[in-house]
Amino acid sequence: MNIIKDIRRHPEMKKFYFDKPIILKNVVNYIDLETFFKEQGIDSFPAYKTVGKGKLDKKVFSLKEYTNYLESTRDCNPWYVSNLQLEELEVNLPKSFENWLNILPKQINPNWQWVFVGPKNSHTEMHIDVLNSSAWNALITGEKNWTFYPPEKTISEGYLSEEFRDLYSSELNEPIKIVQNQGDLIVTPSGWAHKVSNAKQSFSITGNFINESNYQSVKKFLEINNKPDWIKVINKIKKEYYDN
Repeated sequence: MNIIKDIRRHPEMKKFYFDKPIILKNVVNYIDLETFFKEQGIDSFPAYKTVGKGKLDKKVFSLKEYTNYLESTRDCNPWYVSNLQLEELEVNLPKSFENWLNILPKQINPNWQWVFVGPKNSHTEMHIDVLNSSAWNALITGEKNWTFYPPEKTISEGYLSEEFRDLYSSELNEPIKIVQNQGDLIVTPSGWAHKVSNAKQSFSITGNFINESNYQSVKKFLEINNKPDWIKVINKIKKEYYDN
């Protein structure tokens, strides 16, 4: 089954560039967690918990062990299955979410699709996404509380350098909070730092993307962080597949 419903005709999809986070209601299909993991051939995986600022502890669970843990835990700082990479998953996405890197051969394609599963109180700290890319998050079950920093605050709080000020609008500075419910999809634009906490036991799939909508932001991030090989890759893709 396709995790996301056909949203190509959704009103929000009329625009290609997103200047702030958006939420699409009731566009994610339901699938049972155990069924999904079995279909993906995943029978064991790591989970993490915070043990200090910037430090994580790791524990490997079997599928049965973790589903039992989900149902029984009352931990305030629980084990969280985060950034569990998927090998093959067909997701029905509009052109707005197209990822240029999917053109790369399988052996070098970073495959930016992940699963997040956790009980109530599991969370991710404030961060920007990989290479300052954009992302979508499809919530299959549960409830998530999101806090977003607009680019101005993302820069002032040190998640991006001052060199990004010329790329982003400075109209917004206050955090934006969004509640994501089961079936909702959230889009995080490049340049928006964010943190997420699970208000209920939650299961979501997320994907990151680089395309025309965030090319300049990603390129700037790569230049500042001295990643010339990545710059060559995205410039080559842009020139050969999108500029012609």
